[in-house]
Amino acid sequence: MIRKFSFGLLVVCSFGLLLLGADDPFVGTWKLNVAKSHFAKGHETADLTIIVARQGDIATTMVNGADGAGKVISVKYTVPVMGGTLNFTEGGPPPGMTEVMKRVDDHTVDITSTMNEKQVLVQHVVVSTNGKTLTSKETGVDENGKDFKNVNVYGRQ
Repeated sequence: MIRKFSFGLLVVCSFGLLLLGADDPFVGTWKLNVAKSHFAKGHETADLTIIVARQGDIATTMVNGADGAGKVISVKYTVPVMGGTLNFTEGGPPPGMTEVMKRVDDHTVDITSTMNEKQVLVQHVVVSTNGKTLTSKETGVDENGKDFKNVNVYGRQ
């Protein structure tokens, strides 16, 4: 369940990206570069595409792909542009999990995930100054209580 959660979080994180306006560096389509990414054992991702759109004060993120075992990933959520709790409309996290995005600056968002009020994942997501690369650094604890770290690198499509 946490594996599904951490993958969903990855998706989410990619995604707090929704924060800014027409010039928002997060808005657009992002494709995971598996070769440049680093995954902890058991937290691998085989393929992932993230689409971030914005309408007014609400951002929408759609994530589609497959985990390391080939299981399909499909997540969709909205979040206030200036940050707040993610509202999943498809493929949400398990019961008891809450994910909150905080806008740090124009190119950075942090997403904190808690399970039954205990922090289980923090994602630090940054879009490069040239707007071509999105990097998500994740630090979390899996369902067995084991720490893990992932670095997910995406290219703009």
